[in-house]
Amino acid sequence: MKTSKYIKYIEKSDTLLAEAVQDLKCGCYNKAISASWFAIETLLRGLILSLNRPMVERSGRLIGQIQRILHDNFPELISIIPKIHSIYEKRKRADHREIKYNKIEAQKTIEITRIIITKLKKILKGPT
Repeated sequence: MKTSKYIKYIEKSDTLLAEAVQDLKCGCYNKAISASWFAIETLLRGLILSLNRPMVERSGRLIGQIQRILHDNFPELISIIPKIHSIYEKRKRADHREIKYNKIEAQKTIEITRIIITKLKKILKGPT
């Protein structure tokens, strides 16, 4: 049986989150934050594919597209958009700025990432 492409994105998102946890354990806090963002981004792309929507390349546009999808179809989840945007901004600072994150900030980021991913996966499962 052929695996849907969006399933591969979901599986990769799980892998990236596990890598964020490993980075945290190794003391690689900037990498943990970066991997957290990539876990979210990958899941967002899987979600878009599962809904048969056009894929955008840039992360900012991706967040905007997800915001519109949530607003129109899943308004109960719109409150996660600022959290998604916050982790995206942390990732940019971790990878491209002088900021060095600490263990506490990396732990918080991973915790929020888990919450975001759990909520978004409910969309993929559909109504229960």
